Amino acid sequence: MAFIGFGASFVSRRGQPGEVCRRRTHRCGPRRRMVHSVRMEEATGEDQKGEEEIIEEAMRLMDIGTAESERKALALVRSASPTKELELLILVMDKSENEIVEATATVMLAQFARKNPESTDKCVKILCDRLSSDEYDLGIRSAAATGLGELKHEGSFEALRRAFYEDTEWAVQYAVLAALGNLRSTKALPLLIDALGSNISMLVQRSINSLGELRDPSAIPHLLQLVGKLDVVVEQSLAQALGSFTSYPKVVTVLKEMANSENPLTCFAAEEALQSAEVAQDPDKAQNGTTSDTPAMNYTIRELLERSFEQAQPPSRADRTLPLVHKEAVAEFQRMSPARQAEYKALCEHLKDGTIEDERAIAAIRLRSFPRGLKEEAVSQAGALNDPSQRVRASVLNLISHSPTVLASVLLGDPDQNVRSSACSALVECGEMEAGVLATIVAFQNDTHWIVRVSAAIALGSYAVNDKRAYDVLRESLCLKDGVPFTEGLRAPDALAVQCHAITSLGFVGNLEAIPLLDMMSRSSEAKVRLRTAAALGFLVDSQSLVILSRLVEDEDEEVVDNAVASRARLLEEGGC
Repeated sequence: MAFIGFGASFVSRRGQPGEVCRRRTHRCGPRRRMVHSVRMEEATGEDQKGEEEIIEEAMRLMDIGTAESERKALALVRSASPTKELELLILVMDKSENEIVEATATVMLAQFARKNPESTDKCVKILCDRLSSDEYDLGIRSAAATGLGELKHEGSFEALRRAFYEDTEWAVQYAVLAALGNLRSTKALPLLIDALGSNISMLVQRSINSLGELRDPSAIPHLLQLVGKLDVVVEQSLAQALGSFTSYPKVVTVLKEMANSENPLTCFAAEEALQSAEVAQDPDKAQNGTTSDTPAMNYTIRELLERSFEQAQPPSRADRTLPLVHKEAVAEFQRMSPARQAEYKALCEHLKDGTIEDERAIAAIRLRSFPRGLKEEAVSQAGALNDPSQRVRASVLNLISHSPTVLASVLLGDPDQNVRSSACSALVECGEMEAGVLATIVAFQNDTHWIVRVSAAIALGSYAVNDKRAYDVLRESLCLKDGVPFTEGLRAPDALAVQCHAITSLGFVGNLEAIPLLDMMSRSSEAKVRLRTAAALGFLVDSQSLVILSRLVEDEDEEVVDNAVASRARLLEEGGC
């Protein structure tokens, strides 16, 4: 798993939406998705320069100090010899003021060490220093932990152990737990068991995953104690981890019980674990993929969707593959120049066989420039939707934006909230396909993570322009409990984030029927709700909107007043009320 922050969303250690905790700048701002803002570029013939000239150019770019100039400096690494490559990476890491650029350089340092084993000890020391120092932002510390995990160097264990117990940011702790899973060292067992008692569900989930990767049977009693005590997504990870211990009869018994769970995600994971165990004992069963003794999966969500899908059921993660588009891909491939064909082949190899997730994710990003058939063929042949890295799975979703059935399956079945959120966004690009609308409604109403519900709220705003079902779901989600936003299954701070985006989406739809509801929301005790309401009313051209806004311009919160003034001016300019 990649470090938290690059290709994912930043959240504070308390998991509160709307906060971004940074050590260096100590700024907090609105949560926003960072979509691969650092792009690595191949050096062309015109870019080939002498070693010293490359260093001078990198220093010049770093002195400019913008994110774009720092990105260009980082791209020069590809043009340097191993000795200068290391020098350049350290230069960027030391001088960068952009957290994403610096974190990317930190992960690239681990990549460099894998290619140049003689530098491993030096690179491990640098990564350990960055992980342990309060001087660096949480994104850099997380990146350092990720890099140490990729290197699987035994000497990094103590630094990882200290970071888990001493660092106060859960994002860093998460990266540490993932790294310890990669190390496969039994020394990590006590720490991973301690992490099972965390009050942060993502840390519990990551610890469960790492214990499954470690495969030490002494973890079994601790894992079994968690059965029936976790939320649905973490419970799915528990079933997957128990799949590493199916040679133990007690584990098999528990997995069979989990396969009858009312939670479809748990059912699928438990069934997959049981099937894998049977295939390991009898490879001939791999042809059928199921056995008569395996409990039937609960298809509650699938039954809801299958009426409108192009196939009877959306594929589970075990068989999540794209319809073969081989003929179309061959034709598109033959129309390309030899150089472009060579580039495509290389990217497909990196996506399938890249040893570091950064390499696979970057390949997915660069494949976006190719025709549709070739993009889908690359994802299908690489099996990228089943990649162990959430960042890679999220990166390839844009490559299959014409496959709503598969995207709906990812939205409803992937264990990682960032991947599910990305699937929701990718479904919007498909247009108002029935499968996408229904899957988004299910996710909005049932997903256990607020960031997925936020993405679903935004997507429903797009669908609701022409789809009354999406509009009704948004409208019904806006309820108050004792004057505070309330959403079933979410804590108050998370519910607030979801409801704020639902309000914005209602404004985008422009349905005047929403005005009475927004009038109610304008009286909320939450300033953020009143602020979003003031902004949304600016898109509802009606005299009643002006009446509500006239009250909000007297609000005690300055931001609410500013938005109300702007919306009132917009309505008056429209001239329709």
